[in-house]
Amino acid sequence: MTLTQAGRSLILGALLWTTCFIAGASGQKLPEQVRILVPFTPGGAADTGVRIVAQWINQNGGPQMVVENRPGGASAVALNALKTSQPDGSVIGVCESGAMSANVWLFKNLSYDPQKDFAPITTYVSVPIALAVPGTMPVNSMQDLVKFGRERGSELSYGSQAIGASGHLLGAYFAKINDLKVIHVPFRGSGPAVSELIAGRIDYFWTSFPSLKGSYENGQIKVLALGSVKRDPAFPKVPTTGEQGFPQLAIDFWFGLCAPAGTPAVIVNELHARVAKALQSKEVQAQYEAVGMQVHSTAPDAFRKLIVDDTARFKSIVESTGAKLD
Repeated sequence: MTLTQAGRSLILGALLWTTCFIAGASGQKLPEQVRILVPFTPGGAADTGVRIVAQWINQNGGPQMVVENRPGGASAVALNALKTSQPDGSVIGVCESGAMSANVWLFKNLSYDPQKDFAPITTYVSVPIALAVPGTMPVNSMQDLVKFGRERGSELSYGSQAIGASGHLLGAYFAKINDLKVIHVPFRGSGPAVSELIAGRIDYFWTSFPSLKGSYENGQIKVLALGSVKRDPAFPKVPTTGEQGFPQLAIDFWFGLCAPAGTPAVIVNELHARVAKALQSKEVQAQYEAVGMQVHSTAPDAFRKLIVDDTARFKSIVESTGAKLD
C-alpha cells in the first residue's frame, strides 16, 4: 500500500514540527552567567544563605552565579528589577516570606504581584526568628522585656531589616499582644540594625538567628528567645517563644529564589536542580549548620503553594497589628 500525497505531506509536516520543537527545547538552556538580586544588604540570612549556594554551584560546574545586593523599598527595588528582566534565566532573585506573603496585606498599591510576576524556583533555607536586646539591657527573658517596657517612662524602640520585613511585623505584633508603647526604626538590612542594637540605640530586634550569632556569642547582645517550635540543638541555652508563653510567635521564615514570570519551565527546572544539588552537599549543609540555618528545599510547584498558603497566614498577623505601609 502506498501513501497518498496528502498522507506524505501530513507525515512530513509532523516530522518537521517535531524537529523544530526539539530544536527549540534544546535551545532553552541556562546562560553561562546568572545574576542573583538580593533585596537586602550583605550579612543577613538571605544574603549569607544564597552566597553559600552560589559558591558551591560556581565550584561545581556552574553556571557562574553573581550575587548583587539591591536593598530598599521593602524588597520592591530588587523584585521590580527582577520582574522586568528577560525571562531567560540570566537574572533571578531572592524572594522571602515577608516580600512574597506579608506585603500583600501591608501595601494597598504593591508594585509587584507575588503570585503573577514571578516563577518560583525553590526555597533554599529557613531560619528561626530570634528576639534580641542589647547586652547591657537588664532583662533576661521575654517577660522581663515586657515588664521593662511597661515600667519605662518612654517608648521602646524596635528595629527591622526594612519596612514590612519580619522584624517590622513581629516587632509590632509583640508590642500589640503585650500592650507596649513602641516606635519602629527601619534599616536597610539586618547588619545595620544589629550594629545599632549592640550600641544600645534600639531596644529590641526580631531577626534571623544567623544575623545575631556572632554578636550573641561574644556577649554584645542577648538573645531572649527563638521563634521556633523546639530549641535549636546548636544553641540549647536559648529558650523558645512557646516556652515563655508566646506560642503564637513560633514562626520560621524562608528564603527562596524566583525567576521572572514567563521563564520557560525547562530553565526553571534546571535552576531548581542545580540549587537542589547544592543543598544536598554535606559541605553546604555544614556551612548552614554553622551559622544556624536549616536547609529548606522545595520543588517549583510546592514553592508556589507555600507562597499562597503563607499569604493567607500573614493576613491575620498584619491585621492584628494594624500595620499599613501606604
